[in-house]
Amino acid sequence: METSLTQKGLKIWSTSFWQGKYVEIPGIEMDLDSVLSFLRKHNLNKTEDLLKDEFKSDNKSIPKSQDSNHPDATTDNHDDVKDQEESDVLRSYKSDEKNPLMYSHVYRELESFVERSVDLYKPELSQILYPVFVHMYLELVYNGHEGAAMEFIKTFGSKQESFYEEDVQKLSYMTKPRHMRGSELIENFQTAQFTVRMSRDTYTQLRKATEEIHGIARNKKQIAATSGGMVGEANRQANRQKVYYGLLREPDLSAFTNTILMNEPDEEDDGEGDKPKKKKLKRDAHLKRQKNDPNAPVASRMPFPDLRDTDKAEKARALKESLRESLWGQNVFLPILGAGFSDAAIKVWSLLPSKLKVLKSADELGDINRDADDVLHRMMEDNSGVVSRTLYGHSGPVYGISFSPDKSMLLSCSEDGTIRLWSLQTWTCLVCYRGHMYAVWHVKFSPQGYYFASAGHDKTVMLWSTEQHHSLRIFAGHFSDVDCIAFHPNCNYIASGSSDRSVRVWDCVSGNCVRLMTGHKTAVSTLAFSPDGRFLASGGRDSRVLFWDIAHGHLLADLSNHSQTVTALAFSRDGNILASSSTDFGLAMWDFQKLINESSLEDVNVAHNPDVRTDSKNLLVTSYSTKTSPILHLHFTRRNLLLSVGPYCG
Repeated sequence: METSLTQKGLKIWSTSFWQGKYVEIPGIEMDLDSVLSFLRKHNLNKTEDLLKDEFKSDNKSIPKSQDSNHPDATTDNHDDVKDQEESDVLRSYKSDEKNPLMYSHVYRELESFVERSVDLYKPELSQILYPVFVHMYLELVYNGHEGAAMEFIKTFGSKQESFYEEDVQKLSYMTKPRHMRGSELIENFQTAQFTVRMSRDTYTQLRKATEEIHGIARNKKQIAATSGGMVGEANRQANRQKVYYGLLREPDLSAFTNTILMNEPDEEDDGEGDKPKKKKLKRDAHLKRQKNDPNAPVASRMPFPDLRDTDKAEKARALKESLRESLWGQNVFLPILGAGFSDAAIKVWSLLPSKLKVLKSADELGDINRDADDVLHRMMEDNSGVVSRTLYGHSGPVYGISFSPDKSMLLSCSEDGTIRLWSLQTWTCLVCYRGHMYAVWHVKFSPQGYYFASAGHDKTVMLWSTEQHHSLRIFAGHFSDVDCIAFHPNCNYIASGSSDRSVRVWDCVSGNCVRLMTGHKTAVSTLAFSPDGRFLASGGRDSRVLFWDIAHGHLLADLSNHSQTVTALAFSRDGNILASSSTDFGLAMWDFQKLINESSLEDVNVAHNPDVRTDSKNLLVTSYSTKTSPILHLHFTRRNLLLSVGPYCG
């Protein structure tokens, strides 16, 4: 048996072990209708006539709706063409089966076949039940068998996997053909294949299958771990492209680091003259030690402007702090905190005694000595300092904000479909970016600044730069809202999580989707890359945290400690710990390094599935809970101090 849920419908060829009748959906007329509609829509009359003549020469009839000589032919009207194209899509559910009770009979036979199968093959065979169920129900609805359709979904709908419950409920609302028109769910079923992955042995059992996997059949645990996607699992070809997950070499910062280290008094000087010298030599050796990562992309693959001196100084300062042995000390907190609100306002607070100041006027800036060491301090108006500032500009709730790495700019996204870039020196809006059709749910600066990404209700992810007002890339492929995004540490890739229950990784240079990973049973709500760039963590409304190896697109672990939506994920600076938070007022710390050490990553490839870890208790380091504050955001400082932010709901 072969199944595929495509624009031509789900085609099923019966085999000897089924009693009943399967009808192959005719595709040639639908294809001709679509082609002729396209030609007429674009006024390609000559090509349309040639195609009709060629088709008639083969003794085949042209559908009446497309024959311009037929009295019932459609007119050259935009609305008529649109309606015709929609009808062409729905026509794939047309069936010659006159007995609606046959559908329930045949589906029971399919269930019996799966149930009677050997236990080794049963988990993989059971994957075909859902796509067959969907297509049979839609056939009943389209062909006017409303009563039989309602009985069919009542009988078999509850037997589908729990992660399809939401989709089955949406299907139950469609009881008449007109309900199918304009449905987002129907559009997803029509424009994407429902992928079912099976082993060679299971393939032999079925004679034909949608996709062949070399090796032994996967067990029930492995299948359950990666099931749940709106259009099935990811096929093998989706994860075969090479991903350059390695990190780029750091720029030469020796001039800045030496200056900073020389000016800083040694904190561990206990009177022995040689100790500070040894420590400084150790620091210098660390700074000079640069290795080429074979898995890293070339530096010029993703073009960035040259680093300014201020950027190099900031990187050197970060490196200096990371070399300190103490995790506690002064200036461990972020200097500023920002939040967006439902009243369209953005508020920024200073977390240090120094206040938020405004840039001086142009005339005053001209009098400043640019070569002064404290030129940045002199540029700000001393009398303008305040503890917090509020920014207005959006016309709808603000759903996300992101600070630039140097904290000089702020991005915000809103329900109004726009993204705004704000200056944190003049405290004004610099640019309003327009490109999304609907609300923008998330926006994120790249780790190096300059580029940023956005995701929204229009099912797309967009890549932008601060120097241009239009998008550089549009990543389309998700089948529902894109709820969260994350930049790869080397800035060459963007990960996206969607309400279609899948995670995708996009190549910023080519615009292609290089990884498609399924496993979440509900919408994906948050993402985080590991500091080394090889691994990706995702959290969802199913209260689970999943770990992925993006080198091959495999799921490594499926962990659960929360009882509600996972709202935020953050890796520690050394990559050993992952923190997760939830709307259940809880925060969990996971031993990520232990997971990696106990995983046989050397033996993993695209064709070999590793065992999925589900022993949450063994990997859970500790957990905390607030009184009545759901944690919405997590951040590890440069010295591994974990900060969390959330509203008080008491």
